[in-house]
Amino acid sequence: NDGNWVQGSLVITTIEPADDTPIKHYHIEDMTIGVFPDAYQSGLSETVDPNTVGQFAGLTDNNGKKIFEGDILYVHDRLLKCTASFHEFRGVVEHKNGSFVIVGDLMTHYRWIDYDITVLGNIHDNPELLEATT
Repeated sequence: NDGNWVQGSLVITTIEPADDTPIKHYHIEDMTIGVFPDAYQSGLSETVDPNTVGQFAGLTDNNGKKIFEGDILYVHDRLLKCTASFHEFRGVVEHKNGSFVIVGDLMTHYRWIDYDITVLGNIHDNPELLEATT
């Protein structure tokens, strides 16, 4: 509601309004799945736009910032394995075939281990960061 990002468990509930047309309600609850602390009982949750929900990739960038699906990354080839045109680039974190990948120029998927990575922003708050690379 205030434009800030929230972390927690995605919960989708169906609300039955007066006209009996079901409406899906997407919200993030600050709880561990299966545990119901007092805060949960008081209704501690945040309504979210389902298009902005992204899963934590389980990794952090070089500055210790958590990396989420939809983040825009600055990627630098520290091992110099890439051709000169791909030595540095911007890419987006996507979930593909059961794993998280960095999708860069020409829709190429890159391995995390070969790169130094910095989170620049995300596709929802900073789409202009991707436009600057084309």
